[in-house]
Amino acid sequence: MKLNLSLLVFTVATAQSIHAFSMEYRIYSKADRDQCLGADGNSAVGTQNGKSPIFWSCADSPGPNAIWILDAYGHLSTKANPSQCLGAKGNSAAGTQNGMSPIFYSCAGSPGPNAIWHLDANGHLTTEANPSQCLGAKGNSAVGTQNGMSPIFYSCAGSPGPNAQWVLELAN
Repeated sequence: MKLNLSLLVFTVATAQSIHAFSMEYRIYSKADRDQCLGADGNSAVGTQNGKSPIFWSCADSPGPNAIWILDAYGHLSTKANPSQCLGAKGNSAAGTQNGMSPIFYSCAGSPGPNAIWHLDANGHLTTEANPSQCLGAKGNSAVGTQNGMSPIFYSCAGSPGPNAQWVLELAN
């Protein structure tokens, strides 16, 4: 069963009111609950076009760069820069090939289905463009979630266990 992440928030009628009903989360891999996914650095610079998210110690995470906003469309952005959305590279399923990292884009020009995220019953994060490719930490242990490492796409059929299972925890 696939769950569109947007089902976790209220659906609203206009794009102007989407952020008013967005939810804020910390995101981490089940392989290591102490390492949160976030943008590089502690400012909006870490969310510039083409930059990849990285893992941070949740205790030392860079504030709003490690708080994710999920809007009613299934777009993920950081609180530090909600105008930049996370998505697979390019505008086709090719951006989710094994070993590729997701990157930030302008939400206004995001790559369509490559920037719409789904969470399935197993905790796998996929894009609408290619639901057979899961986002995960590199490798098959908590080593893949060390500070500064970026998550990558894997085949969901051969994904590395808990490294490709995610938890979205409401931020306080």
